[in-house]
Amino acid sequence: MALRILLDSSILIASLRLGMDPFKEIEDLILRRVDFTVTRSTLEELERLKGRGKGSSRISSLVLELLKEKRCRIISDEDYKAEKIPVDEILLRTARRDRMAIATMDESLRREARRLRIPVISMRGNRFYCDPPDPELWDIP
Repeated sequence: MALRILLDSSILIASLRLGMDPFKEIEDLILRRVDFTVTRSTLEELERLKGRGKGSSRISSLVLELLKEKRCRIISDEDYKAEKIPVDEILLRTARRDRMAIATMDESLRREARRLRIPVISMRGNRFYCDPPDPELWDIP
């Protein structure tokens, strides 16, 4: 069975800035088949960044192209947006509801995910890591 990973824009942008393929890096880290997922809010955030300055625009465009190329599953989050729930909270609720790990660079999101016992994938320098470290032992609530 594939492990489901919910991607936050921060880890996608950070890894591409370092010239890394986040999908390959995560698959190499997990050592099993991975189903990558993004929320509609994450896509909208990337579209907004695309309209900004040169660097952000170029990286955001690359991220969006990569998401299409990898055929990431897109989850609607209209119910949450109607309630005006912040994007980080949408990611946490979606990960818990659908039993997914979260891949992010956002420190507050990582902290809250760990508090809720949601596995986290992140980067330190130019290396990916997961917490807890062994995906075989992940018990996603």
